[in-house]
Amino acid sequence: MSLAGVETFEVTYAYYLGDNETKLNAQQVALRYAEREALERAGVFIESITIVQDYELTKDEIKAYTAGLVELVNQSGEWNIEGANFVYNLTARFRIDTDDVARQIERIRGSRELENQLMETQKETEHLYAELERVQAEQKIIVSNAIRATQLYYAVEEIIRNDKYQNAERALSMSREAFDLQPYNSICWNQLARTYVFLCESPLNSKTEKDIIREIWLEAKSTDDVGLWDVLGEFMIFWDIGIFSSSSSESLRDIGYNGTSRELCIYSLERVLNLISKNYSVYDIRGIIYDLNMVYREVGNYERIIELASLSLNEGAETSSFYIQAAYGNIAKAYINLGIYDKALKYAYEGKDADLNAGGFYQDDWDYLIEDIKSRM
Repeated sequence: MSLAGVETFEVTYAYYLGDNETKLNAQQVALRYAEREALERAGVFIESITIVQDYELTKDEIKAYTAGLVELVNQSGEWNIEGANFVYNLTARFRIDTDDVARQIERIRGSRELENQLMETQKETEHLYAELERVQAEQKIIVSNAIRATQLYYAVEEIIRNDKYQNAERALSMSREAFDLQPYNSICWNQLARTYVFLCESPLNSKTEKDIIREIWLEAKSTDDVGLWDVLGEFMIFWDIGIFSSSSSESLRDIGYNGTSRELCIYSLERVLNLISKNYSVYDIRGIIYDLNMVYREVGNYERIIELASLSLNEGAETSSFYIQAAYGNIAKAYINLGIYDKALKYAYEGKDADLNAGGFYQDDWDYLIEDIKSRM
């Protein structure tokens, strides 16, 4: 009934780790893909056995009958980084026994019910693989975009670092392209804001700071894009419009905003905080809170500083980052300004402990703050 024999073959597959996907899940999915390719390879071999030719089986029928008979012999894999993504490269070895296939075909062909069930299962499996392939194709586009955005990022940094003002417009164009390729990447937001500042510094620039504010604000207002709101807020901070300078209290009515520069800066960053989702990192959220608290400190809104800095502390258990220590310091100083010294002292001590966990680089500063609070009590 068959040409007895065992076929072994090796399959390689590269799987791109998706957003919010665990490495274990990625390894399991990669193996499913490898098994599918092994099934295709086995089908070519199985076509030659007599029973397949006698029944004149189609390729889909061959795959259905041999599913479950392709045996995994061994596998090995390693994680690599490609652009901004993790890629799992799997190598797997499989075997199939034609005698097993012949027995499977004989058993199923003898039962119309089993044959129908098997073909239905095969259709469902193919639908699942098609969906997985769609997701992988999307992931590869994300990887490609990330690679291009990274190249643009470093090209822009090179222009800014070397004060190549003659290339300021080109830098802005490249930075905006990177932003559009990765609209949810806060690093791209930050660079675009800094590139607008670089453009303002250029002696060849014909745009005023209000021209740029109007440009970003109108687009952010029409799209309600979280990244654009962040670019607007960060630009106003970097260019010293939204916080300390005399222009921070100037009206922006002439560009269509009914408020001051400082108020627009606050509005923009608060909008970012409202729009940002859990898909963003804790580090991103804490960075936005840090920027907001710089502005609120200038306007004397100490209650909001305490509220935001407390949110920053509650975003995760990690306690060693710069933003965590800044949050403790902001809360302590806000309570000082409110005259609530016992709470100010509590957060100052907690901030000192957090700094110690991070290496203790600012212990003297925390000691100075603690002594200052004690002297007021």
